[in-house]
Amino acid sequence: RNIKFVAIAGAGILGSEVARAILNNPWTGLVIYGVYDDGIPKGSILYPEVQVAGSLDDLVNVAQSGNLDYVYIALPAKAEKRIIDVIDKLSDTHVSINLIPDQLMRDFLETKAITLNGMPIINIVENPLHGKIYQYKRFQQLIKRIIDITISVLVLTIFSPIIVLFSLLI
Repeated sequence: RNIKFVAIAGAGILGSEVARAILNNPWTGLVIYGVYDDGIPKGSILYPEVQVAGSLDDLVNVAQSGNLDYVYIALPAKAEKRIIDVIDKLSDTHVSINLIPDQLMRDFLETKAITLNGMPIINIVENPLHGKIYQYKRFQQLIKRIIDITISVLVLTIFSPIIVLFSLLI
């Protein structure tokens, strides 16, 4: 009942480690939907029971269809452009995006990380509510901006006499 579908972006060493960690820890409720990579042909065996399901563009299409809950980006730091491109394309979906750092990234990143079987995972984009929540994103940002401006104008109006008084006293 508490099953979450996961896609792994990257079929290299990091991707294999993620697949192994998920398969060896079934209590997490994570199920591998597919592994996606541009450099490895579709159908290649990554780990027993896990094959490469397609390219990173295929991953974005699957995420947009609403079949995924999490995406683990397991690409090395030298693939920075591919990482940024995938994050950018996935940011309009409802999936939570997590980055699996390689050793180089671990040395430079100073951020809160959770672990999966001893492997650090860094959350990039978290969307705890699923569905078409991204459609309301702009409306929510507009409402927040209006509330922020209203409150700041109100506070300035209330405290401006006191600020003027203190400036005269100084």
